[in-house]
Amino acid sequence: MFDIDHLAPESGRFPKRLFLMLFLPVALLIVGGGWYVGRERVEEEMALTNSNEIGSVVMAVRRLDDELHVPLAQFRTLMNEDALKRGAANLAGADLRGVENLFANLIAYNDFYDKVRLLDESGQERVRVNNVAGRPVVLSPGQLQARTDSYYFKESQALKPGEVYISPMDLNVEYGRVEKPYRPMLRLVARIPGDDGLARSVLVLNIAAQGLLDAFTNSLVEARDHAMLLDSRGYWLKSPDSDGEWGFMLGRGDDTLAKRNPEAWQAVSAMPAGQVELADGLWTCSTVYPLKVAESRAATNIPTWLVVAHLSGEQLTLM
Repeated sequence: MFDIDHLAPESGRFPKRLFLMLFLPVALLIVGGGWYVGRERVEEEMALTNSNEIGSVVMAVRRLDDELHVPLAQFRTLMNEDALKRGAANLAGADLRGVENLFANLIAYNDFYDKVRLLDESGQERVRVNNVAGRPVVLSPGQLQARTDSYYFKESQALKPGEVYISPMDLNVEYGRVEKPYRPMLRLVARIPGDDGLARSVLVLNIAAQGLLDAFTNSLVEARDHAMLLDSRGYWLKSPDSDGEWGFMLGRGDDTLAKRNPEAWQAVSAMPAGQVELADGLWTCSTVYPLKVAESRAATNIPTWLVVAHLSGEQLTLM
């Protein structure tokens, strides 16, 4: 039997060399094992973080899809209403009262619509019904405005029968100025043919988008402090930093993610959906196609949005 006692000097002190020979491998094994376990734990935490970020973005996209499912179907039904077609054929006649009633009923049963209008071929509003505190209000002839210079009226001139133009999301403008408090809008536009088959009128339905943006924020849960909604140009429609929102409407034409962070914008705008880790943190994104339809001919110029979540390097370190 090996006896360690004979290796000890007469002084009773344990030899340092022998101590190192016996215990250093054990210490190294403990340290190495701890490092390995720690590394595994970090990798597991990062995988969980990555998965949670993807889940938050996907949930936000689905919520936006759900919120936008109904408006296009209702708009297409509205386009085919007989009262609307009669009014479009005779904008100066008594049939406009039927159009007013049609619009009023639409708003009475759908409080997410802000207003619905019928424009003549010059862009002048001929019928307009507003949503005022959940009740439809028909505007008098003296309150109607010319929309000739509006981008959505100009876009309507290129529409074919049955096509729907879906506008970008922006802020409501009244009498040439951005309305305050800000009211985000999304518009559906179509040309309405009369009995003679000529499309002399333009139908415009305004969707009040604040509820949509609130639903987007509520869906984020744990990602609420670092997720955002961007348009296809990189402008913020919704952001944890509200001061950055609506730059293109408020005189900040160069305030985009592309300008602030070119590397991040290049990464998130280059893929329909995905995740990438950059020097400044983890970026997760997915594309939203508002009011997507089964047939491409059913709508034109459909805008795209980006749901983007950004966990900074500091946040990742804390995790």
